[in-house]
Amino acid sequence: EVSKPPAEDVPACPCDTDQLALETGTFEADDACNMGSGCGFHPGAYHCVRSRTASASGGGQQCCYSKPKGGEPGVILPFRLGDGQLAGGTYDRAHVKGHFSLSSVKIPYLSHFKEDVLPFFYCCEWSNNCHKYSDVRYTDDCSEYEPPRPAVTMGDPHITTLDGTQYTFNGIGEYTVINIEDSFTMQGRTQQAIDVWGSPSPASMWTAFVMKSHSGHSDTVHVATNERQPLQVLINGQIEQFDDLPQQEFNGVDVAITEVANTTSAHISFANGIFIKVTSVEDSLQFQMVVPEKFRLQTQGLLGNFNDQQDDDFQKPDGSIMSLNSSLAEIHDFGQLWQTTPNTSLFTYATGESHQAFQNPDFRPTFDFEQVDQETKDAGVLLCGEDAFECLFDYVTTGRESFALASKRANDEYLVMFQQSNKTVVTCGFLETPAHGSQQAVDYFSGSTVTFSCDEGYGLQGSESRTCLEEGIWTGTQTTCVSDSDEGIALWILATIGAVAAVMLIVMIVGVICAIRHCRCSGKEGMTV
Repeated sequence: EVSKPPAEDVPACPCDTDQLALETGTFEADDACNMGSGCGFHPGAYHCVRSRTASASGGGQQCCYSKPKGGEPGVILPFRLGDGQLAGGTYDRAHVKGHFSLSSVKIPYLSHFKEDVLPFFYCCEWSNNCHKYSDVRYTDDCSEYEPPRPAVTMGDPHITTLDGTQYTFNGIGEYTVINIEDSFTMQGRTQQAIDVWGSPSPASMWTAFVMKSHSGHSDTVHVATNERQPLQVLINGQIEQFDDLPQQEFNGVDVAITEVANTTSAHISFANGIFIKVTSVEDSLQFQMVVPEKFRLQTQGLLGNFNDQQDDDFQKPDGSIMSLNSSLAEIHDFGQLWQTTPNTSLFTYATGESHQAFQNPDFRPTFDFEQVDQETKDAGVLLCGEDAFECLFDYVTTGRESFALASKRANDEYLVMFQQSNKTVVTCGFLETPAHGSQQAVDYFSGSTVTFSCDEGYGLQGSESRTCLEEGIWTGTQTTCVSDSDEGIALWILATIGAVAAVMLIVMIVGVICAIRHCRCSGKEGMTV
């Protein structure tokens, strides 16, 4: 047996599949229940996920969800549904991938089978003690969940920080994209963009990224454009091939290469929960990043301060703050301050290359749209729409329609991610189905009502229905189902007790009256009883 672990030991489950979509760095699909396939252990579920890495104690988290319907996301499921079907995920004592530390050794797969799978069979398949299993292998109700924060960059680099500040920086060089002290570093390389006619344009674009988790002692991942293939991935400076094995695990980081609609992406998931998706767009790169809430107040670099305050996102390396209303030229100078040095660079350089070869501090990009002719502007608006600044900027500076539209798509995807990360879900926690009864519930979130009923021969005590309030608490009282025979016995006992009490009360009253009369007859008027 194992008691409920502390909240920080395993990641909390997202409340629905919309939030789950942001958690690629923290959770991965459970092969035993993946989009309706399998689910033998969780017949009431549609999709389950497991935490990517083991906790400090060697354990793991499993979360299971219902099937999305009618445009609404699937929701987190309890251990048992109202009809008795097993559905929800559970806390695992041993992560399926194993864990090795001075205080805990879990052998991959074998420890999980011994400490989690066998107890499930003993309790839930080979006996009627499944309630004992669920008591100690609790199902997370998402009440402690906090969504991660997305950031994105695309095109002639347009950057959206972790706090949602959007700006354009067209430097040429290698820069600190984000730095989390003693935890994580990501750097990016920009080079001059090429226009539709094959000439250098007055703008730049991302061509390489390199990243490393310091706290997890991960391998260094270097992703770059390449003439022979859309993406080239280097691990610790060595080229890795993904043709035969598109998803591979390295020290502290997983890398998967996907190709969708002729677009190649590298999905990079670090053990600390940080996730980066780097996508090839012709001869340039763009990325989406998701940073867990635990890194709030710890970030620096081009992605700003992660503190929900946009007004300090332009923080310089010396700690001073530049105004958000700064001009493009001033923002350009701000970005240059985050240029790396030969000593801080994480990039791998080929023979004949060096850090200095990729720097051009004298490059001055386009700062003023008024210099662009009206015909080009009109064509850009026709292509991008009036409100798509990133797309319009990229078209005006390069003339490349596909390049500009890729920026528009990336920004649209970011807006969806931003909405998901700011989605407020209030949960009241799961309600247990009473023994000899059932419940009907769509979910356990604010505004939802759960109704209870009892099996034939049992009477309902407590609340027949309970509603989740905005404060995160349930109305009503706990519901139980009591046998009609037990209820009859209870009523007989209560009636007997009532009758005995009534007789005793009458006897006491009679005794008091007699005592008073006795006192009066004895002439002792002043005495009381």
